[in-house]
Amino acid sequence: KGSFWGYHDEFLFRKTTDVLTTNQNRKPQCNLIISLTTHDVLDLNNPYFTKAYEKAKTIAKGVKASTKKIHERSIARNAGFVYVDQCLKEFFQAYAKRPDFNNTIFVITGDHSCGNRNKNFLSSYHVPLIIWSPLLKSPEEFPALITHNDITPSLLSLLKHTYHLPLPETVHYISDGLNTSNTFETKSKMLFLKYSRRIDDFLYNEYIYHNTGEVYRLNENLDMLPEASSTIKTQLSNTFSIYKYINHYVYNNNRLSQNPIYKKEKTHILKTNVRNDSIVCQTPENRNYEWPQYYLLDTFVIPNKTEKWNKIKITLNADIKFLDKLEQDEYMDLYFGCTADNMNYPTFYTDKIVKFITSEVFEINRWEKLNISKTFQVSNATNINCFVYIYYPHWKESNSAIVKNIQIKVEGIK
Repeated sequence: KGSFWGYHDEFLFRKTTDVLTTNQNRKPQCNLIISLTTHDVLDLNNPYFTKAYEKAKTIAKGVKASTKKIHERSIARNAGFVYVDQCLKEFFQAYAKRPDFNNTIFVITGDHSCGNRNKNFLSSYHVPLIIWSPLLKSPEEFPALITHNDITPSLLSLLKHTYHLPLPETVHYISDGLNTSNTFETKSKMLFLKYSRRIDDFLYNEYIYHNTGEVYRLNENLDMLPEASSTIKTQLSNTFSIYKYINHYVYNNNRLSQNPIYKKEKTHILKTNVRNDSIVCQTPENRNYEWPQYYLLDTFVIPNKTEKWNKIKITLNADIKFLDKLEQDEYMDLYFGCTADNMNYPTFYTDKIVKFITSEVFEINRWEKLNISKTFQVSNATNINCFVYIYYPHWKESNSAIVKNIQIKVEGIK
């Protein structure tokens, strides 16, 4: 039985092993596997999952009294991790039979926390990071605080110094790499982006800065201790503004510097669409009604016969105002798409519209700037249909929104 998230991990890892074996080559490669089963409650009709539940219950009985209630409430969640642990074990056993096993580095981490043991806001960003390889001489645990931003610089540095991988002199990441200190340290710099797209908190070395002006110092238990120094508060406030500026520059300009390494692609404008009206996006009262699609760009056909386009780029700029408070998964979906009869598969892009609001602070009942640009691969496709529309499946009627000043540009890239 499947899951709406995707394949269960045992099947995902088996398929990965098959694909890697089929496409086996001696060239260096990087493969990404996204494990999904821990998002779901496991199906108890499956004996494999039943064993995971039983082991999770056994683990809960053996923990210290202070955390016993948390573990007892989290049996289903913990069973998912027991299951994933077994799947990883079997995957490593299968991978060990490959000729490149002894030259492989495995990185295991999570994209977000479980959310069930949050003693402060920082705990909600706590995920594991395990780096394992047959190349390691001995296991070691490092107490220093790090972020996902530190992983790539360290791996690239390893490849550069050990295998002479050529890297540019100037890099885009703000990180010194993984901290391997044997004592607690925190030298990371990181903005915390909430689901609402607000940036309220900032990690800078051993300090946490909040946009209200509050500053906390972290100790080895990740307790947040109030910091009274006005000098430190002023310094962090200024640094916070600089980091937010960098963040917004990268996002709004879709580049990391004024001198990108790669040559900018030459585009040709195929269509511009400016709408002077306002679109009110609203869920009907009758929930059995087919959910409406509000088109910002009606389907536009590009013949692609005399002019052969390799890519199609669609850019949207607009103003949007949400009329009521929304829950996490109730934000409108924005659909960009290109389809054609002879494409291998339709190309769509969909995401929560609120992610592309560019203002620093998102508020209800206030006009916000919306900006998004997406590029689609359409090689050899004919009669390409391009469209942009808003769609949402979960809303209450009060959760409506208004979109105005809609400007859409469709460009071709050869």
